[in-house]
Amino acid sequence: MDPITVYEKRDELRRVLQSKRFAKAKKKSRFLEFVCEQTFLGNAEKLNEYLIGVEVYERGTDFDPQQDPIVRVQAHEIRRALKEYYEDEGKNGPWRIELPPGHYVPVFSRVKALENLRDAETSAATPSWRVILRHDFMVAALAVTCLILGGLLLRERSRVHTSVPVQAAESTLPSNMLWFWKPFLPPARPPLIVIPSHPILRAAHDGDTP
Repeated sequence: MDPITVYEKRDELRRVLQSKRFAKAKKKSRFLEFVCEQTFLGNAEKLNEYLIGVEVYERGTDFDPQQDPIVRVQAHEIRRALKEYYEDEGKNGPWRIELPPGHYVPVFSRVKALENLRDAETSAATPSWRVILRHDFMVAALAVTCLILGGLLLRERSRVHTSVPVQAAESTLPSNMLWFWKPFLPPARPPLIVIPSHPILRAAHDGDTP
């Protein structure tokens, strides 16, 4: 962006001095005009409370800013008047004049540059919708991944618990009986062999009893 020319700065100063907040305030107008003109002439580094008190408010060479706060008080009033002017009469103007607190060198700026600065500060403080969507997507993806891993883990545990009893059941059977019972073995349960209580078997058992 091109720098503001001295002509543009003088034009903005003229509009401010002709406004209702400065037109009838001679001392404030003279204060603002003096510091602006000294800045245009390249004497900004010479601006201080003592110089303004002597040149603008006609204090003597024995002027003591510590004893007479006239410059600080008027500077505060000028800052407030400039703020009110740019909120009312000068709100649609292309430039701004500011008198930073604690300083007496005026600052000239374009309105567009100020808006860009405020937008940049707002963007830095507020996360964009893209950042929010990216965060939500990552959370959802993590949740789905956890569900899948949990399902696989449960499935693997179920498979292991199912295969162990069958293998145990097969290992307890004699090899000469395994061929007969294996087709009847369920996949997840050990075999249950029931021996009938036949009368003949009972009689034989009773006969063996001494």
